[in-house]
Amino acid sequence: TRLRGFVLSEARVAVGRGGRLVLGNVLVRSSGGSTVVDIPDVYTYIQASGRTSRLLGGRMTLGISVLLYEDRELYELFLKRLKSVFEASFEELDLGRLAEALEEASRSREEVGRGSEEVVSRIVPALIVVESPTKARTIARVFGGGGRRYVGDTVAYETVIPVDGVFYVATVVPSLGHVFDLAVDTGKHGVRLHRDGTVEPVYTTLKRCRECGHQFTDEAGSCPRCGSTRVYDSSKTVSVLRKLAREASIVVLATDADEEGEKIAYDLLVALKPFAKEVKRAEIREITRTGVIAALRSMRNVDLRLVRQQVLRRVDDRLVGFGISGVLKEYLRTRNAGGGRVQTPVLSWVLERYSEYVAGRGYLVRVELPYGDLAIRLYARSREEAESLAKALQEGVAVNPLSEEVVTVNPKPPYTTDSALEELSRELKLPPGEVMRVLQELYETGFITYHRTPSTRVSSYGIEVARIYLSSVGLAHLLVPRHWEEGGAHEAIRPTRPLEDIEAEALHLGVLLTRKHVSAYRMIFRRFVASQMAPSKALFRSYSIKAGGFEHVVKLPVAVVEEGFTKVLPLRTYSMPAKAEVVAPRSVKVYRGSLRPLPTVSDAVRMMREVGIGRPSTYAKAIENNRRHGYIVISKYRQSLIPTRRAFEVVKVVKAVAPELLTPHYTARLMRILEEVDAGVPYEVAVLLPVASYIEIELAGLGVKSSNGNVGVAEGVEDEVH
Repeated sequence: TRLRGFVLSEARVAVGRGGRLVLGNVLVRSSGGSTVVDIPDVYTYIQASGRTSRLLGGRMTLGISVLLYEDRELYELFLKRLKSVFEASFEELDLGRLAEALEEASRSREEVGRGSEEVVSRIVPALIVVESPTKARTIARVFGGGGRRYVGDTVAYETVIPVDGVFYVATVVPSLGHVFDLAVDTGKHGVRLHRDGTVEPVYTTLKRCRECGHQFTDEAGSCPRCGSTRVYDSSKTVSVLRKLAREASIVVLATDADEEGEKIAYDLLVALKPFAKEVKRAEIREITRTGVIAALRSMRNVDLRLVRQQVLRRVDDRLVGFGISGVLKEYLRTRNAGGGRVQTPVLSWVLERYSEYVAGRGYLVRVELPYGDLAIRLYARSREEAESLAKALQEGVAVNPLSEEVVTVNPKPPYTTDSALEELSRELKLPPGEVMRVLQELYETGFITYHRTPSTRVSSYGIEVARIYLSSVGLAHLLVPRHWEEGGAHEAIRPTRPLEDIEAEALHLGVLLTRKHVSAYRMIFRRFVASQMAPSKALFRSYSIKAGGFEHVVKLPVAVVEEGFTKVLPLRTYSMPAKAEVVAPRSVKVYRGSLRPLPTVSDAVRMMREVGIGRPSTYAKAIENNRRHGYIVISKYRQSLIPTRRAFEVVKVVKAVAPELLTPHYTARLMRILEEVDAGVPYEVAVLLPVASYIEIELAGLGVKSSNGNVGVAEGVEDEVH
């Protein structure tokens, strides 16, 4: 109540000062001594204007919408709000054009009954299967909503999607992710190895515990993790989808646009094909009207090559991953142990960086200079040396400009999965798994494009989003359209609409967003818009910073001399002196540190990308798995990766059993084979690589002895854990 009163009070003051105030998509104005809030009611407009065009006698009649307004600013807010729902445009009223439109509308009504069979044939009942309920709800919403019905425990959303004269009367239903996965009680971890050399993966339905969320394939009546009997079997989802498939003329498999999504689509194809007239695959890369229509225009068959690649990855996960995990569980005497082709090389790399950290241990002297937030860290091997340096700094620091130059600063490309993980985890202080969850929810609610992507490509529609935004804020002259990459189906992570602030939009749509969602979206929005703007020019100046017997040279941006993308994504500048001066530091601190800092989440993601292990969808999972197994701790503020004592035990065991897993070599070899599956290497041959590695692990693991498996933070880094 107090917050509401404060907001109303501030709004009245602002309105009294300027007469009116724009807040998001509403207009606050003064009228006759009262404060009035004008809210554009776009949904009433959509409902009313939609009634001007009807399905009559098997034919769609044409409708006309004439919009009259008195307040230009309110009209622009209305249009902005309308465009967030669907791609709407108006043309200035011309009486001649209006007369022509009226004649066309009248003619469409006179022709009712003629060719009705042709029109009815263009009305297609469709079942569209996506992965999550949020995604299903968003697709229905962007096409004007419609009804929803319950089929068993499943909510089915209904809407109409027009695509090039075809009207898909769509039922949009979630599959709730995977419906099948490898069994655990058949063969070797769900993979049968036959004497004739054939490898047979055995799939079964996936179970989910309603209490703890654990997923498993055991044929048991209770959750193996928490013991709850409230277990949902994906066979129920399959039954619902089969029932709905019988009602449809076409089933559209619109699971995520990556290898894992292709495997889910294949599983659904196998389950639904006997019950459906036609089954097609569609890739929805952004959940907007344009994105969904584009996906339905370019439907295709399920790509079996991608499916085989994903099956091979899963076989490797089971044979190699479960194989090494079994050895580790026996050695550490705990069920919470595991390894694999991505997480184990990452863990090995963390230990290497930790060793470098320990070798470089000493002291850091942090001096804050009176120029904004400028701080310099200096390294000293001993405490005496550090304290001597700190004393010299406290007596005064000589800052002397050496040279300067104007540098053209170009904008960065929009985010890919790895660059988004790097920056968002660092800036928002979030673990990688949390960043991916936030991105997933922003995608499913229709605010950003698909977030698992290695590409920086921007489509023509994406460039139009930037153009509309820059025009709305008076920066159209700074637009420099860039596709960044040519061709390919993938696109960079970008906003789907020209909105910088999505809080008001989310409230209007009934979408629950947290501060994390809003902050992540703003970073994505500004990075993307900046990528479509002109370069900026900045003045960089080099300085000599002296105190006592040390000298440190830095080059800093001190001013933006020509604005470009920095109007949207500001460049950090420092208010440095143009002439030499001696200043007293704001503070000087001495603390334990290292010449080589501990690795961070950002460093790990960059390493995986550079050496070619993992994929955008598995970067976060590799780090999270190491944390979940107790091998690393992630510090809260700096997102540093700190190894535990168990990590050293794990690496010692893996080095004895499967040393190749500690390096990127095994994963790189598997990735090369995956690229050649069905092209140069038959699947039946490619699958023998994880089989051979599994046999090696099993044989080597016979000599492993048990250990107590105690876990503690590695010695010397307790202060890094926050």
